[in-house]
Amino acid sequence: MQGAELRARELEIVLPGGDGVGPWSGTIEPGEAVLIIAPSGAGKSTLLRALAGAIPQHVRAHVTGSLEIFTAGGRIDPVAGGVAATAGAVGFVGQDPAAGVAMRIVADEIALPLESRGVAPALIGQAITLALGAVGAAHLQDRDAAALSGGELQRVALAAALVAEPGVLLLDEPTAMLDGEGIAAVREALRVVPADVTTILVEHRLDEWTAGEGVEGLPSRTIALDRSGRVRADGPTDLVLREHGRALLEEGCWVPAQTELALLPELARRLEEGTAALDPAASRDSAPLHGPVGAGRVAAASEAGEVPRTQGAPAAEVMLQARAVTAGWGETPVLQGVDLELRAGEITAVIGRNGAGKSTLLTLLAGLLDPWEGEVSGERTGLAFQNPEHQFLMPTVIEEIALGDPAGAGEALERLGLADLAGRSPFSLSGGQKRRLSLAAMLAHGRRVLLADEPTFGLDRASTHEVLAMLREAADGGAAVLMTCHDLRTIAQCADRALLLENGRLHALPRGGTPEALTADPSIPARAGMSVPPLLTRILGAGLPLRETLFALASPGVAPEIPGPVSSRDGAAELPVAKGRREGAAR
Repeated sequence: MQGAELRARELEIVLPGGDGVGPWSGTIEPGEAVLIIAPSGAGKSTLLRALAGAIPQHVRAHVTGSLEIFTAGGRIDPVAGGVAATAGAVGFVGQDPAAGVAMRIVADEIALPLESRGVAPALIGQAITLALGAVGAAHLQDRDAAALSGGELQRVALAAALVAEPGVLLLDEPTAMLDGEGIAAVREALRVVPADVTTILVEHRLDEWTAGEGVEGLPSRTIALDRSGRVRADGPTDLVLREHGRALLEEGCWVPAQTELALLPELARRLEEGTAALDPAASRDSAPLHGPVGAGRVAAASEAGEVPRTQGAPAAEVMLQARAVTAGWGETPVLQGVDLELRAGEITAVIGRNGAGKSTLLTLLAGLLDPWEGEVSGERTGLAFQNPEHQFLMPTVIEEIALGDPAGAGEALERLGLADLAGRSPFSLSGGQKRRLSLAAMLAHGRRVLLADEPTFGLDRASTHEVLAMLREAADGGAAVLMTCHDLRTIAQCADRALLLENGRLHALPRGGTPEALTADPSIPARAGMSVPPLLTRILGAGLPLRETLFALASPGVAPEIPGPVSSRDGAAELPVAKGRREGAAR
């Protein structure tokens, strides 16, 4: 397959709830690589689904304007022709790889697109091996897809997209569930994609994607959307970030660390000079900028020039414990001899490679998996699943919250910026909105132990800070919180300690597994398949306090308030809300 050209003219997609994306007019040339940056819920996935042919034939929406794909074989209209028309030219990796898996065995999943194209059977075996090897997943070839972790499934999904050599490759947050090694494997796999293949990337983890290369490591062109889904900018990536970086941050987008620091000259100066103190007031005076955050406790602390505490309550009560636990699925052991104590007021992060058993550990602690040996005892837990859709039970957003807290459901939705979506189905929300809803719904039950499986994956900057504030507030209210996470910056900002899950066993880490210890010794996160973000290395190298500096980057204490409905009420702060952006919803 040769590369394809994409052309859009006044393309606008409006979903049934009134949200949408566009209008957008533009051309993407064969071989061009494009990055899409936007807040959660702005329509990034909607645009990619339209390009893949899923809208409006499989996902209901009202589409106006035109969208065309030109290949060596002719013209394709994804809107009129649907997936049947695009299947031969477009490869798609979605946010949830499990949703796209059709076959039970991994090798059969990779073979499916080749068989659909009539590839000679003698060639298929070698193609499977090459595709899985390119994404670092050769060892998964004969595995049952249902037994894979989210990160392992993500690699399989990418291999299935690449194996048919598409002319257009659509990547919707391909690293969301991956450890550091998985990200590196995906990046290397894309390096061998033919130069004329057109690539469109939606990605939040920009610094990890570039592996320290900064803006130079990103696609050369960026399309930036505002919170309503309208095009803010379309042009060279360095120019878009330079001219619109402040607006993107204010709307809650992740941008590369070098863009953050360019907008925070006082912090950048201190990192260069190695000043071992950070004055939030000085940063506030020099850089009128912030990304929205969640809990009022955090906002109040920032206004006072303080930072969140770094440790849980002294002499905290043990809320949940596991003793010599061995468990697994079927006849396959995943956890062996696990000992664990979760204490009130403390956030514990569990790190480990994809497939190490982190989700299995949380499933066990939640009582959804029985131990083969040993025992789990303590308080009843609440579990926020890695895939939010796996826990939704009610037909509407407000009913999902009301299931745990009927009286406070409306207020909770206001706080989360989901009030306008109260009557919508939870399954119709964007990925970031689903994540915030799933965590809030579990917190509404008031459980004293909260288990959160990758609570920030796939979230933009604003939603990440909101979720971290929710976790911190729960811990400060006396809950014991256990989270899994692949993002060291998130752990450094939120967790009190970390544990390593490796070869089925849970290991305590030096110096209590504090964020400083994880960042200072790269060999420790490396065992979990994680890398230390360059920004964290610079912060520690300059002698700056790690958590306080990250807090300054994340909080309103860095700068005056930005325009918009950011206010404090009853210990909570609201995020700017994306109101109904269209006069008419899809019919």
